[in-house]
Amino acid sequence: MTGTVLALVQVMWIQASLTPSQLAPALDALLPMRVLLDDDQDADRCLWIDRPSAVTTSEAGLHVRTSGRLQWDVIGIKLPVVLRQVDLTIIPTIQAREQRDVLVFSLRLDAADLSALPGFVEASLLHHVNHELAKESAQVVWSFTRTLDFNFSLPKRIVGPRKIRLYAHQGAVKMSPEAIVLAAHFRVDVLTLDGAAERRPVPDDEQPSDDD
Repeated sequence: MTGTVLALVQVMWIQASLTPSQLAPALDALLPMRVLLDDDQDADRCLWIDRPSAVTTSEAGLHVRTSGRLQWDVIGIKLPVVLRQVDLTIIPTIQAREQRDVLVFSLRLDAADLSALPGFVEASLLHHVNHELAKESAQVVWSFTRTLDFNFSLPKRIVGPRKIRLYAHQGAVKMSPEAIVLAAHFRVDVLTLDGAAERRPVPDDEQPSDDD
């Protein structure tokens, strides 16, 4: 079906502000967990993360203090290490993958109680663990532009069959000691049944203000 194509393109930001007190129960429910430190599912290298004892935020990300265990092997010798204290940072970022914005959560091991090991082994071990945690296969990825894409049909009493499409096409992350703010940049299109849409120019560099 063809006909006149209308487009109502509006820019708006919808954001969620997550404080440490709000994030702590979610982490408490998610943990404990076992994180593989090798792409081989049968490998013995892994990090066990216990439930958090403290949760804070900063400009660098979400900080978690906890305990855990580390399973590693050095020259073929397996080294199970009990970690009485572990400091982790969960880092949310917006990245472009497959020409779409996605929200990526990366994990970094900042410090761990490795006093049972020699100093040179401790530094090398932290480096290797973070190298594995930085890989894409260890990241949590949310393709929010696919999830937040909605189509609504107008009532039959409205002459001229059309659909309204509300969709996110861009994201932003702001981090501070008070909260982590996740924002999605939405557009609204009105489409005819042929699915076409005509857009007016809209500035894409508009970002949510710090006062929002």
